[in-house]
This record gives sequence, C-alpha cells and structure tokens, in this order.
Amino acid sequence: MKKIVFITSCFFVISLVSVCLALEGNIERGKKLFSDPKLAESTKNLACIDCHTEKDTFKSVPEGKELNYLINICIAEHMEGVGLLHESQEMKDLKSYIISRKK
Repeated sequence: MKKIVFITSCFFVISLVSVCLALEGNIERGKKLFSDPKLAESTKNLACIDCHTEKDTFKSVPEGKELNYLINICIAEHMEGVGLLHESQEMKDLKSYIISRKK
C-alpha cells in the first residue's frame, strides 16, 4: 500500500512540475528571439541584442508585467516593430531569457 501511495505521489508531482514548466517560457527560445531582428516585425532590422549587450544591463530588470511593458516599449519605439501580446509564447520565452541573464 505504501508503494502505491508513493508511486501515485511521484506521478502527481511530475505532472504538476510539467504543467508549471509549460506555463513558463523557454530560455533557449528566448535567447534566439533576443538575437532575432525579425522579432515583432522590426522595420529597423534591429534585435534586442543590438542595444542590450552588457550583462550589467540586466541587473535591474523588473519581473512580471512591468517587464512586458518595457519589452514592448523597446520593440515599438526603438525597433519600430509590433508589440508582443503579454501572454504570448514569444513574450514568455523572451522574459525567461532576460530574467535568466539577470542572475
């Protein structure tokens, strides 16, 4: 009986972790987007990395919705592109990469 409870608990934890990871962004995809001048249909052929090259750039980066707004301001004003939807996979991936650079 203990074995069944243990195995069931393990499956539950694994399922829960999988769901949580699916809700988050992918750092590797975010890294590619950070270097992609086609991100958000930039008309200036600029990528995030063209302006944000130093590690110090990421030290004071906010998390959550504030970061969404900062990303979209850069895209719209500096890259002359179309902002990303806040819940889009691209936004989640880009945020995950940026936050990973902060650490």
